Amino acid sequence: MAYRAIVLSSEPATNGNVHVAVQIESDRSGTWEQTSIGRRTLIIPADEILAITKSKLGLAKRRAAVKALFVKKIKALRIGESDDANEQLSALVYQGWPQMVEL
Repeated sequence: MAYRAIVLSSEPATNGNVHVAVQIESDRSGTWEQTSIGRRTLIIPADEILAITKSKLGLAKRRAAVKALFVKKIKALRIGESDDANEQLSALVYQGWPQMVEL
């Protein structure tokens, strides 16, 4: 299964980070749709972004570097593992949710 992320927006944070909103989608059903992981906020240190934007690289290379940074941060979420584990857990819980667990 393939995944993709749509980068929706960014905003500054008071602690030296930039928050980047992304929507995670998969092609599980043959068409792209939002996964159960849904929307997430990537927290990217400002210095990582500024290192790219202030570099002497040309515009196209800076844009490619920002895209590579997004890919790195999104892959760190381990979406495929989480999605697969959740699917297998849901299949194992044969009566659906919620589940009563005696303590």
